[in-house]
Amino acid sequence: MAPPPPPPLTLDISEGGQFDIDAAAPFFSQSNGSEYAERFTERLGQVAVALCERVAREIADGGKPFGATDEGASLRFTRPVYREPVRMAKTRARRSSAGLWYAFYALEDRSGAGAADTLVLVGVRHSAASPYSFERRDDGEAKPD
Repeated sequence: MAPPPPPPLTLDISEGGQFDIDAAAPFFSQSNGSEYAERFTERLGQVAVALCERVAREIADGGKPFGATDEGASLRFTRPVYREPVRMAKTRARRSSAGLWYAFYALEDRSGAGAADTLVLVGVRHSAASPYSFERRDDGEAKPD
């Protein structure tokens, strides 16, 4: 009999992550309609919940998440940051970035137990946007791009 799955990580959204989400919604409403904006936030929520469950299992199995960190985002936020695709369209044309977004997240040990227990969404970007860079950081706190 398999052991029960570990509890999912707690989800939190940083100020910059919330800024990105709030900025995307009006853009979607203007370009694709309010229904698309609602689908985006719903899809982002689905991805985040699944991510909290998957990363919790990965940490339980191997002590750390299996994915590699995103170098640019890690430099920008001065901590290890991971990237997860958020696909809005069911299918994409080859080499098309339409409908592909990235959720950037960091892991934190807020309970002090020695293992990550919180997944913090630090940013959301369209795949065609310029990558995160370190140059805009000016006070130790990451600023939304």
